[in-house]
Amino acid sequence: MDALTNIQFDTGGCNLYGLPRALLYHKILDRGLSESSTLDLSSEGKMEGVIDAINAAGSAQVITHLPADEKEKGTWEARLFDLEDTVIFVSQNSVYSWDVMGASKHRAKLDTIMSAIHKALPPMKSDDPNIVPVNFWSLSPDGRVRCRVRRVGVPAWKDVTDNYAEKTAAELDSLMGLWPPIEDNGRLLLWHGVPGSGKSYGIRSLAQSWQKWCEVHYIVDPEKFFGNADYMPQVILQSADNAMEDIAPAVRGGGQDDPRAGTTSGLHVPRPRKDVDPSERQAHSIRAWDYRL
Repeated sequence: MDALTNIQFDTGGCNLYGLPRALLYHKILDRGLSESSTLDLSSEGKMEGVIDAINAAGSAQVITHLPADEKEKGTWEARLFDLEDTVIFVSQNSVYSWDVMGASKHRAKLDTIMSAIHKALPPMKSDDPNIVPVNFWSLSPDGRVRCRVRRVGVPAWKDVTDNYAEKTAAELDSLMGLWPPIEDNGRLLLWHGVPGSGKSYGIRSLAQSWQKWCEVHYIVDPEKFFGNADYMPQVILQSADNAMEDIAPAVRGGGQDDPRAGTTSGLHVPRPRKDVDPSERQAHSIRAWDYRL
């Protein structure tokens, strides 16, 4: 019995922005490169370090896509490195957001190159405990999923506790001190209340309290996130390389705008950080919270 194969083509990326990526796919299929690997990183590293890491593996033909506007240079670019038996695509999507894809005929060679790139792009961290890197996700009008990383000012919980009712503050105390995320399943944390009741500051305090073991992913357009069949899987898969197997709690909130953080109405998704030693984790039970502020 013949198998039925359905093939779908997305022509949305058939433009100059998608050219290096499209060439990557063409070379993979044309050469039969069977080994593949990806990285999705938030890093303050530079493209020069990535170039050095790849060149250490051999001479490469490079296809480069750079912005023409001088103001945008250094904020985004895309490069495709062709080493014949190995191809590497590197996209700097914003100042701190990086997307790396590679394919090769040799797993060992690919792993060596990807490891070197990872070292050239160390995880983004802040020396100031009140400044946290946040990944902002959005769906563009042409259907592309974008991620931008920005540093956001976050208050310590002890500095804003007095702004909350005694009962609410007591419940939030246990949440702020949670370490680590649950081992077996995630929970939805729904924050709701009238404007100005403290939802946004509570969530930012949560990011400050949890920063040692998690990253914060912010969905700017949650109505599209839940309403588009492709949007959610892309966010989950693109950020999977930096997340542990655990599914961290999702936190939703809204409130006043912060010029340093952009809009504050969206879906906040803390993810466990990869650099935390699993042996340091402790078992915690957690229930679904419904905070009325």
